[in-house]
Amino acid sequence: CTCENLGSEITDMGATSLALLPFLGAGQTHIAGKYKDHVRAGLDYLLDNRMDDGDLSFEARGNTRMYTHGQATIVLCEALMMTGDRRLRTPAQEAVNFIVKAQHSEGGWRYTPRQRGDTSVLGWQVMALQSAHAAGLFVPPQTLNKASQYLDQAQTSNSLYGYEPDRNSPTHVMTAEALLCRFYLGYNQKSPGVEYGINYLVKDHMPLKPPKDHMPLKTPDMY
Repeated sequence: CTCENLGSEITDMGATSLALLPFLGAGQTHIAGKYKDHVRAGLDYLLDNRMDDGDLSFEARGNTRMYTHGQATIVLCEALMMTGDRRLRTPAQEAVNFIVKAQHSEGGWRYTPRQRGDTSVLGWQVMALQSAHAAGLFVPPQTLNKASQYLDQAQTSNSLYGYEPDRNSPTHVMTAEALLCRFYLGYNQKSPGVEYGINYLVKDHMPLKPPKDHMPLKTPDMY
């Protein structure tokens, strides 16, 4: 109760997903590990609240719907990949199918299904599709191709990336996210624009030292 700048968006499915990801990243699953009971409870919450069409954004409010769904999809896919638990396979595939159906015709994703995309929301969906591929789930190649086409539109003339194709002033945040997606979608360090984008991030936007724990966030872009 002493914290300042508390979040204002409500999305318990998203918050649960973001809390589960570090456990999975540390090798803690619902089957093995010191925190298996915690992980199992979180996964059960996601599964119990998924919708019939695979949507994992139960009660997400504001602009959080597709963020939430992408984050929860990553969790299910990562847990499936790590454990092979058959109980997760169908929900994870259905969540992937929902991402596929939610894609805009120009290749992006935004707050609600089939809304014209932005680079921020796209990143979470591409990460989810990458996790799905690693878990052996089906990801349509045309979905990935369309995501690449969106990134082509969001890329500026100097190989950096903007928030939306129509608001194409590049930022370090969107450039970092877009380059990560480019690597997931088949780029390597020799691909066009990659070296320039990485140098832009390292030279101009990497802090000289980590921020102190008590340092307040100076900009929402830091997410």
